[in-house]
Amino acid sequence: MTSRTEASSSTIRMEGVSVDAASNGLSLTATPARSAPDWASGYAYGNSGTVVIIPARAGTYPYGSLQSLLHHEVTHVLVARAAGGRPVPRWFNEGLAMVAAREWTMGDRSRLFVELLPGNRVPASRLDDLFDRGSRAGADRAYALSAAYVRDLVDRYGVDFPGAVLAGIARGESFEEAFRRSTGVTLDDATAAFYSRTNFWNLWLPALTSGATLWTAVTLLALWAAKRRREKSNRIRQTWELEETASFEAAPPGFGAPPSFQIPPSNGAPHSGPPPGEN
Repeated sequence: MTSRTEASSSTIRMEGVSVDAASNGLSLTATPARSAPDWASGYAYGNSGTVVIIPARAGTYPYGSLQSLLHHEVTHVLVARAAGGRPVPRWFNEGLAMVAAREWTMGDRSRLFVELLPGNRVPASRLDDLFDRGSRAGADRAYALSAAYVRDLVDRYGVDFPGAVLAGIARGESFEEAFRRSTGVTLDDATAAFYSRTNFWNLWLPALTSGATLWTAVTLLALWAAKRRREKSNRIRQTWELEETASFEAAPPGFGAPPSFQIPPSNGAPHSGPPPGEN
């Protein structure tokens, strides 16, 4: 998607999407998002195609980069258009945006692992409540679970599944009706299946056996082996030095000293040895 600057250095327009980079929570050209929390990194107006991003906050979860933040917010505009401007559950909207914006990371896996612990499980139908609380901790939980739910649904029902649900909403169906028509199961059944399949092994095994993880493990092992070898060499050298010092201290006086030689006088004095020719 090619972009070009039209209005100012802070506004970019792309194929019907206007992106405004703001230095704080207020847009320079769009209506301020009065409902957005003060820690928000961006927001989107799906019906008008307007996106506001705050680059200074792009490194926070769940984005990690300015590119990811931009893709995330633009996805919200596309979701709104695919749904015909009708309401879409927040968790489904955010989950689609997270899946479209970036890859699944170790940080996401760690957050999801915590959510899988007994007592922490939240069904998809209640995720919007976590978003609506306005707390950063609750929103981070909701982001992680929304992405995990949507990623799991796409893996099970295919890449056409999100479009089918949004098309049903655009036709006037409720989200629950469109979801069941597209998957053949209810949302509650899909949530139960997600939790029954998602455990420690299928959560971490793909990450632990990936090429990047294996190379990292090999590198760390090599560094550890080099450190151990260096420590062993230092211990051997220190032992040699102690043994050498002890051997010199135990030797009798003069042992090991170089022999002394008598140098004949060179000033013409007579030699103290026997006369020449006498044996």
